[in-house]
This record gives sequence, C-alpha cells and structure tokens, in this order.
Amino acid sequence: VMTAVEVRLADIRFKGAADPVAAGALTNAVNRAKNDGSRELGGIAKAIDDALKENLTGKKPQTVLGKALLAFAQAHAGDKLSDFTTTPEKIYVPTRPFRAPQNATPEAWVTALATHVNAFSNDNKSGSQSTRLVMGAVETSGMTKEIEKLSPAFAKAVLRALEARIQLPKDYLGDPKRIYLTADGQALMAATARKVGGSYNFVGIAAPPAFNYF
Repeated sequence: VMTAVEVRLADIRFKGAADPVAAGALTNAVNRAKNDGSRELGGIAKAIDDALKENLTGKKPQTVLGKALLAFAQAHAGDKLSDFTTTPEKIYVPTRPFRAPQNATPEAWVTALATHVNAFSNDNKSGSQSTRLVMGAVETSGMTKEIEKLSPAFAKAVLRALEARIQLPKDYLGDPKRIYLTADGQALMAATARKVGGSYNFVGIAAPPAFNYF
C-alpha cells in the first residue's frame, strides 16, 4: 500500500515503459484533490470517482481530470492491472546529523529542523518556491527523533512553536513558512507529544495556500 506522498511522486510504467498517459491521469487526480482541499489518498480517490461520474453523464468531459481519465481509458482499454508497475520515488532523507543554531529560540529551532528534514518535493509551491512546507511520515519522523532528544521543558516549547506554525492563517505566504503535517505525520507528532506532555493541535488546513497552482 502506497502513501499519498508516494502516489504523488510515483513513476508509473506500462509493461516496463514510461506511460505519460497514466502519469498524466494520476497527476491531474492529485491536483484536483489538492484543489478540493485534500492531500490524502481518500481525497485522490474521491477526485477520480467524481470525474468518472461527470464523464458518465454522456456529455463531453470538461474538466482536465475528466479528459485525462478518458485518454487513459482509450489508451488502455482491455489492459490488465498487472501490466502496470508503480515505483514510488524515494523521499529525501538528510545524511548529515541535525545541528540546531546556538542558543536558538523554540521558533528558530523549529525553522532549522523543518529546513533540515524537508524533502521539498511534496511542498506546496508557486513556481519553484515553496509556499508551505508539507511534512509526510518520513520527514515528520526525522523531526520527532530530534524533539525527543530535548529536555522536557524545551521540547514542550518547541512543540508549541511547531503548533503555531501549523496554525498560521490559511493564506499566509510569508517567512517562516507555514507547516502542514499529513495524516501520517500528525499521528507521529501526536505520539511524541504524549511522551513529552502537554496539549497541542497539529491538524492544519489541508487546502494549499491561495494563489498556489502547483
């Protein structure tokens, strides 16, 4: 079973060869789910279901996803699922150990750690620039390991600073960047919070920032 991040970064092949039609359909499904406010597998599946229902009305599909699914159906009518292979792109994991800035405040510590573990590939972007840092399970795991090394008092302060970054207004586009934890990431961070103690809200707004078309 693939995670939502792995689906977004997957390399889809048909009988061993690159398949731009299948890749295009998946990319458009991911984009529609993001526009609908979801970055999770359920949102991607719903986007596909909704587009299929639109196509079945008998009218020419008007949405980008509807057209992409129609192209996929035309290209692969009669093909089998076993003809396709899907290899997720590996998520970036830093090889160097994390070193926080000397005398860093909790806010600066969060910024340094988020920058250190961030894979960039799954961030919300405008052009080549991230508008929001998106942390999946791999990236969040890197964060939790470092947070759990801290003293209890400073760990709580870091978690409060992280919570504040996650709860920034939905259209905030400044620096430091807003952070979003996927569902898997939220579960990992909640487990660390239980070890550290305290009450925090790591559930951010799933929809990407305004003016983000990528």
